[in-house]
Amino acid sequence: DGQIPGMHPASLQKRRSMEEKGENKHVSGIESVYVFRHADRMDAAKDVESVEWQIRQQEEYKITGKWNEDTPISKIGWQQAEDVCSFLMKDVQDLGRCAVVASPWLRTIQTASSFAAVSKAKICLEPAVGEEDMYCSGPPPAHHKSSDFKHLIDHRYEGIMRNGEMRDEELNSVTEAFFRKFKYTPGNTTVIFSHAGTSVRLVAGLSGRSITEIAACAPCARWKLQRKCCTWIQHTHTYIHTHTHA
Repeated sequence: DGQIPGMHPASLQKRRSMEEKGENKHVSGIESVYVFRHADRMDAAKDVESVEWQIRQQEEYKITGKWNEDTPISKIGWQQAEDVCSFLMKDVQDLGRCAVVASPWLRTIQTASSFAAVSKAKICLEPAVGEEDMYCSGPPPAHHKSSDFKHLIDHRYEGIMRNGEMRDEELNSVTEAFFRKFKYTPGNTTVIFSHAGTSVRLVAGLSGRSITEIAACAPCARWKLQRKCCTWIQHTHTYIHTHTHA
C-alpha cells in the first residue's frame, strides 16, 4: 500500500532489550515529534493576490507548456505559518533542543520560516519528507541558495536521501533513518514540515499504524507524537487554522 514502515523490528527489539538491561540511558523519558502539512497554497486560494498569481501561471503554461509545481503559500497560508510559530513557541519544551526539518519545496519552507526565524532553529532541508513523485515532474528549485531563506537554512545538514536514493543501504525506511539521524533522546523535539501524503505516512510509520488509520489532512494539519519506552503515541491531530480553500 506504499506505507513507509515504522522502526525496523530488529532495531526496536534491540532498543527494548537495552532498556530492560539498563544499558541505554536515552530510551526512557519523553521525546516529541510534530508533523505539519504545509500551509494553504496559492494555487488553490481565492484571495485577489492568489487569483492573479494563478492567471499568470496559466498564461505562462500556454507559452512554456510547463506548470509551476513549486507554488508559494497564500495570504491565509502566511497567517497559518504565524499561528504555527506561536503554537510551537509555547508548546516546545526546550527550543535549544529542537530540530526543524522541512521538505525542500517552497510551500513547506515558507510554512517553517516563521518558527525558524523566531526560535533561531535552522531549517534542515530533507528530500525524504518531500512531495510524492506522482505530484511532481522533477526536483524543486535550490531554495537554500535564495536570499529569502539562506539565513534560515542549516547548510551543514546532510539529508538521509540524495537524488531520491537512501544514502545508506542499511536504512530500510524513512522513519528508521530519522531515528538514526536525530538520535531521539528525552527532551529533544523534532518538527517536520511536509506534504499531505508524506505527512500521513510519517505519522503512520512513527506510530506503527496503517496509513488508512491516519486521518486525511487539510493545509496546516498538525500531529503531535511523543515517545516513551520505544513506543510512539499520537496525542493530537488538529488544524492550526481552518479558514482554507483546499
